[in-house]
Amino acid sequence: MIKVNEEKINGSTELIYNDKIGPRERKAYLILIKDGRAYPFTGVDIAGVVAILGCEHHKDGKWSNRDWRLLLAPGVTYKSGREDFNSGHIVPGVVSWAEAATKLGCSVASVREVVRHYHPWEAEELDDVEAKVAEVDDMSEAAEVRTLSFGSPSNRAIR
Repeated sequence: MIKVNEEKINGSTELIYNDKIGPRERKAYLILIKDGRAYPFTGVDIAGVVAILGCEHHKDGKWSNRDWRLLLAPGVTYKSGREDFNSGHIVPGVVSWAEAATKLGCSVASVREVVRHYHPWEAEELDDVEAKVAEVDDMSEAAEVRTLSFGSPSNRAIR
């Protein structure tokens, strides 16, 4: 997994994050969460969330990567990892924005921003699912239930 070393300093967290790609070119990600809002780590300071203390580049051709020394503000949590091995998703196994927000522990609006930042195609998939669910909900108001029977009813059904 991704190398993450963590150390608490005066309520803040010093973190060393490595962005090396994994097998099958799965990209690393770091999502910072503060007060229910998620922020993608993009390699720049985010006021009130994270400050970059340093960056060390490791040259290794295709496998080149960086160790980021970060100082997280008090109250900031993080989720780090690589894209899912099978699906390539940042938040695998979810079928709605609400489920993704619950899995990451932040608001739906900020999950939308983060997923759109890392994978616009994954965001489109979740948008499509949400649209289909809304369409089914609209159809269910006008739907009627009909029972179809194929063959003769059993003795138990007759009684």
